[in-house]
Amino acid sequence: MSSSEGQSAAVPPDSDVAPASTDPDADLRAQNAQLRAANQRLRERLEATRSHLTEVKAKARPDEALSDDRALLRAGRRFIDAGEFERAHRALAIVLESAEVGPKAGAAMRRLAALAEQHRHADLELLCRVDLILSGHGAPTHLKRAMTICSQQESDPKLVVLIEWLMEHEPATVRDTLNGVYLADLSNDVCAYLVEVCERLAHSFPDDGRLQYRRAELQDQLGQTVEANERRQQALALFIEAEDPDPEQHFYTAVAALACGERVRARDQFEWLCDHVQEAPTRAGFRHLDHLFRLVGEPSELLSALDGAASREPDPQAALMMAELRVVVGDVERAADDIAALVDLDSEDLPYQESLLAAWLHARRGDLDAARRCHLRTVWPKSDRWFNALGSDSLRYLAERPGRGGPASTVAPGGLPVFAVLKNERPRIEAFLEHYRGLGATTFFMVDNDSTDGGLELLQTQPDVHCFHTSGGIRQSHYGVRWLNHLMQLHAPDHWVLTADLDEHLVYRGSDDGTDLTDLIARLEGDGAMMLRTFMLGLFPASAADIRAPTGPTDLVETHRYFDADYRGLGMLDAPYGDVIGGARRRIGTPPAHPTLVKTPMFHTGEGIQMNCVTHTVSPGTVASEGGVLLHYKFAADPLERSRYSSHSPQENWAHRFFEANDLRGPASVEFTGASQLEELGLFDVGSTARA
Repeated sequence: MSSSEGQSAAVPPDSDVAPASTDPDADLRAQNAQLRAANQRLRERLEATRSHLTEVKAKARPDEALSDDRALLRAGRRFIDAGEFERAHRALAIVLESAEVGPKAGAAMRRLAALAEQHRHADLELLCRVDLILSGHGAPTHLKRAMTICSQQESDPKLVVLIEWLMEHEPATVRDTLNGVYLADLSNDVCAYLVEVCERLAHSFPDDGRLQYRRAELQDQLGQTVEANERRQQALALFIEAEDPDPEQHFYTAVAALACGERVRARDQFEWLCDHVQEAPTRAGFRHLDHLFRLVGEPSELLSALDGAASREPDPQAALMMAELRVVVGDVERAADDIAALVDLDSEDLPYQESLLAAWLHARRGDLDAARRCHLRTVWPKSDRWFNALGSDSLRYLAERPGRGGPASTVAPGGLPVFAVLKNERPRIEAFLEHYRGLGATTFFMVDNDSTDGGLELLQTQPDVHCFHTSGGIRQSHYGVRWLNHLMQLHAPDHWVLTADLDEHLVYRGSDDGTDLTDLIARLEGDGAMMLRTFMLGLFPASAADIRAPTGPTDLVETHRYFDADYRGLGMLDAPYGDVIGGARRRIGTPPAHPTLVKTPMFHTGEGIQMNCVTHTVSPGTVASEGGVLLHYKFAADPLERSRYSSHSPQENWAHRFFEANDLRGPASVEFTGASQLEELGLFDVGSTARA
């Protein structure tokens, strides 16, 4: 019997399946009592966070005291920070309904859109007001938000009406919006419609390379690989022909060149941008340079550009961006001095980027409480602060086996729970469970997101697995973060936890010599750490012909035996404070940005530590001096299909280029032999010098 089965059971919220019992009434009373206790603990924790925010923010004025638009805007922001989303919606809606079109209306729309994106409060009629979108105050930004929210809330008809009106009267607004919209937030139906819009816009803007490139990205999202490749070639030809001195044009030329396999041309654009920002340092220029540096540049080149630009007295926004990039390249002493000079560390109302920089500096100075306060005011408001997994995408516990109760209200002391989200991962389930059981994991909390391949049925036969189900959108859940944070708060408060995707297998020093996860935790606690930093090391087979779905728990590991060993560490503002670049995906190019490879799969949930809005970073905390590696079987069987489900952006649709070559190995490729090999190569320490 597993440890989870031997504990008293409590069915979690939204469960509609009761465990079998000889005394149903008594069993039900016991379950309800434990459920009430678990929910009360969650409410108390959330209320404590709410109280803290109320203390650090000025109290919002009562509604009747809000006599003008400016006061309403201030109140709307305070209501959002205090978690009073309905009051925030009312205040902002009054501004939009009554104010003249102008900056105040634009500010109200931005905040209302943020509410709609983050907290499910939306007034689509207001968000799609044409007069506001065309007011001249960030029109493409307003349209982009409306597109994203309409797609998230399955209101495609309203979006089509809005875009069709703009296509007739202001097609340039639609074009500018398409060049910046976040495609991962859009449904396939919206992507298909926007491909058609791009075709129509091309008649009005035939020389716009960015429009053609965006059309290629939309087609990539839809799986139209051949058409997307042809469109990228056309976009690159337009970029080369234009010879535009605009830095953004050079950035897109490099992106298109990488997508077409022309790495030398991309390097030329990167070098041009390095020279340009030293003469004209701007935030946008450094942002473009950062993206290209991760794809084709070297840290010394970026540092040289930063030093050259510093003598030009950049404006405050550019200076903030430069401070962040000094963290990235490891110039942390200069970064700390610059941040201290640029940011008011005592302020409790900092803009987003300044608060991130302040949080990093507080953590570097050892003041984790101050770092967490900054974190609460910036990163965490991006996700649903109070009820992470409740609402339209709530979790339902599945207990199909006779006599099987729900999971215990908390994991037993000494146990190590594993949390994961899956959809159609049947070929990887056995290898995943076998790997983590072998490391000493005691129980698994698995969230199934509408699988249709039999994977859920397999999991329900496993004695140490607790299955949950949701039909919510993976992207709207912040890639599963809302679901997993909720389960961790409910079942593993103040406990070490492990979270990983099903194609990720954790290894660390001694993991192939009998050192289990309990031993690792003892080492981490001895180091005074609350989290383990790792990165995803991409494994692949020798030949594209070897790519197939695993047929057994060892097939995946035995087939994917190679990796590129040329990884290097970078700094990062969020915990675990270090990122990594390199590997096969950098070799083949993944424009428009290098994927984030760092992950924090193990952390202690005490002191409010939980995952951020994405699965790669967590709340501020002490990072272990040692690191680990996630063996990443990204290239197994169906990478294109899986990336469309879980990826953050079109950068993940790189797989078809990788598989065009029969031999998948490159100059830096080596055969994987075990964790001791990774230790000898120094890969467990990649990024460790970048810790805050």
